Amino acid sequence: MSTREYHTIDVTDHDLHRLTRETLAALYASNTPPKLFRYGNRNVRLARDDHGYPILLELNEARMQHRLAEIANWRRLGSRGETYSAFPPVAVVQNVLATPNLKLPVLEQIAELPIFAPDGILLSRPKYHEGGRLVCAPPEGFTLRPVSSNPGRAEIEEAAQLVLRDFLEDFPFVTDADKAHAIAAFLLLFARPLINGPTPLHLIDKPAPGTGATLLAQLMIYIALGGEVSIMTEARDEEEWRRRLLAKLLSGARALFIDNISKPLASPALSAAITAQVFEDRLIRTSEMVRVPINVLWIATGNNPVLSNDIARRTVRIHLDAHADKPWLRTGFLHPDLMKWVRENHMSLVWAALTMIQAWITAGRPISLKVLGMFEQWSQVMGGILEVDGINGFLSGLEAMYEDTDEETGYWTGFTSNWWATHGDKVVSTAELIGLTVELILDEASENSSKIKLGKELRRMRDRQFNGLRIVQAGIRRGSQLWKLEQVGSH
Repeated sequence: MSTREYHTIDVTDHDLHRLTRETLAALYASNTPPKLFRYGNRNVRLARDDHGYPILLELNEARMQHRLAEIANWRRLGSRGETYSAFPPVAVVQNVLATPNLKLPVLEQIAELPIFAPDGILLSRPKYHEGGRLVCAPPEGFTLRPVSSNPGRAEIEEAAQLVLRDFLEDFPFVTDADKAHAIAAFLLLFARPLINGPTPLHLIDKPAPGTGATLLAQLMIYIALGGEVSIMTEARDEEEWRRRLLAKLLSGARALFIDNISKPLASPALSAAITAQVFEDRLIRTSEMVRVPINVLWIATGNNPVLSNDIARRTVRIHLDAHADKPWLRTGFLHPDLMKWVRENHMSLVWAALTMIQAWITAGRPISLKVLGMFEQWSQVMGGILEVDGINGFLSGLEAMYEDTDEETGYWTGFTSNWWATHGDKVVSTAELIGLTVELILDEASENSSKIKLGKELRRMRDRQFNGLRIVQAGIRRGSQLWKLEQVGSH
């Protein structure tokens, strides 16, 4: 018996309480397997876009009415007892939508291709995993080479070589760490539910355009998601950052790709989101606050990009350098058309990623001892996977990355060095430090405004140390804040 024949709802008497109760019963009974979910404190429906890519659509009145028409026969009686077809009443639709905490499955992640649930089970067919609040929604006709539950050494080596030799061979990684971080980014979306915590920004940087950073990011995302992902550029201001981040996360996006960074990347909203598991903000043009889970791959590209201190310490680097004046004119690639090769070998690459992760699960999920602060779970899991697969370099070279990309720390290191050379450990006023720096004082019209700006910056950096010199407040003299430097360790 079909769902439409099973649920009959009589709307003749306009009893809103009864109609709502019967409608909810029909809605819940018909939601197996689930199509409707709670996501970011909103009621949503899982659908597919024109390319077959799973998306989340908020259940507004029109979509809820459409769903209610699907799941029940709506009837009304005429004056002579005859039965007529009816529409789901608007009042009922509105009342259902207004029902607090609809008993729908809670969703936090959508997987377009196979993915490991938090319990280590590989989901490869359409399924909702309640424990992981996760939906696996592969496209129709999807087939995959079976992934062994206990991969042997030969399978592990085959998978690793398919990634290292075939997929990544043509990218000019500078160090083993750069390649290891690329593989970690490649594997992340298949392993994301195994990590109970935030994940860092993966920065693919290079000295010149045409080196392959954008292509690498696009291919890693394509392999994991089975489709393209829209590209972001830097936002103009903090408000735009917040709007973009919320819109992306509300859509159920699994990768957030910031391409071609051209100005210093600095955003409190972006910094906070990278280290958070939930993003909260107000919906545009409303007073409604929403809380949406964060389970994305953060990835960005740029030519020698500059990062704020907050962004830099939330970043792992994938550094490319072709050592060529015009990298885009290079020849001699293993795969001259790498995108075409990836499309043709897509399922083999998915198998390779899943096999590399399964090998770690079979080995007992050993954790890596190399840890990046704020991303402990990510470090332990991704580092452990790479170690089991024999890939070295994970979390190496971070200091070099900070020196290259963290412009703010470089400014303060230079400033404190000048300060120490001029005044040593003497107590000084803000005014006495004005002439020691130009980079920290931007676009200030007068000496007084420069002093105010520097005073604010010094308070912000109070107790921070740079190259063994700590900035310390030293009291107040005639209303002016005093400062001094203290040596910490060797200098």
